[in-house]
Amino acid sequence: MKYGFYTDFLLENADHKKLMLDEEVGKDHVYCNNEGYNELLSKLNDGDTLVLYQAHDLAIDWKEFVTRWNTLYAMGVQFKVIVDDFFSTGEYAPDDLENNMIHVAEAGYEMNNFYLNQKKISGMKKAKANGVKFGRRKVKNPENFEQYYYLWKAKKLPIKEAAAAIGMNTSTFFRHCREYTEMLESQNSENAN
Repeated sequence: MKYGFYTDFLLENADHKKLMLDEEVGKDHVYCNNEGYNELLSKLNDGDTLVLYQAHDLAIDWKEFVTRWNTLYAMGVQFKVIVDDFFSTGEYAPDDLENNMIHVAEAGYEMNNFYLNQKKISGMKKAKANGVKFGRRKVKNPENFEQYYYLWKAKKLPIKEAAAAIGMNTSTFFRHCREYTEMLESQNSENAN
């Protein structure tokens, strides 16, 4: 019997993975994430084939991947991996199995780094959706910023003196001047329309 398994915490390609596995094993035999893995584990038997879209769909981190792989392999399950076919076993295995062990070690390292980054990105997206802001807070312009901006723009005051007068360093003052100029230009273009 063939079964499919994938993880969908990266929402960008979850539909594609599911579609590929549906075509390969049928809709009723595709399982997803940890809940699906536990159900799948109860159905797998010796000689069954587990189809994965990518090898790292088996688990989120390397340690869990190795544990699951060894458990399933000990049960006599064969693997067919659509994208990373060097992980495939049994009748699906490529010819050069010894060379593939090097790929397994490399892939493990890459998979762990990939998932750590993806989990971080996924968490940051969720946090942003909940209103969390990242990075340093923007420094607000002091009340007398415009006065010194126009003095500097009219070349009546050097940038160092203008920045020092309002308590900013030169690069911060210049960046604020650039942003203020862009804001003025966008307001003028909106008023012209």
